[in-house]
Amino acid sequence: MNTLFRQLKQRKHVPDLEHLLDTCACNYERLMGILALASDVEAFPAKAALQIIPMDQDRYTSTLQLREVGAALPYSGNITALIVRLYHDAQLAEVLQWPNKRILRGSYPYPNDRMAQRDEKEQLNRFLTEWMQDLLARRVPFYRLNGRAESVPDLGREP
Repeated sequence: MNTLFRQLKQRKHVPDLEHLLDTCACNYERLMGILALASDVEAFPAKAALQIIPMDQDRYTSTLQLREVGAALPYSGNITALIVRLYHDAQLAEVLQWPNKRILRGSYPYPNDRMAQRDEKEQLNRFLTEWMQDLLARRVPFYRLNGRAESVPDLGREP
């Protein structure tokens, strides 16, 4: 048993960069489509929707918070929220942060104190793809907050 544990601990996860980049390119394309469909609002309506909150806008990147709220949620009523960075020059979108987590590493040793999966970053980017497909299939309305961008939270790296 100790030998198996040592082997698991010693083997480092090597991300499949080609697959990750394909996923991020697909996410960028879908997000740009969703942004084109989004209604600009000064305040979010009190109904089920995907809320798009601009957090940061630069020449080559944008950071958005995506939050699904309300009765449209097909599960327990929790708010689903992700912070996503769009790289406009490379046409990629990657998940930076999700609730109670900081910027994701490319891979994690396993086991670890935070119980993160070895491929946590890949899984969250795949989740973003599936989530956007689900939003489009359910025809959830999209709203983008107008005006000044909110400040970006501390996105320091996880220890």
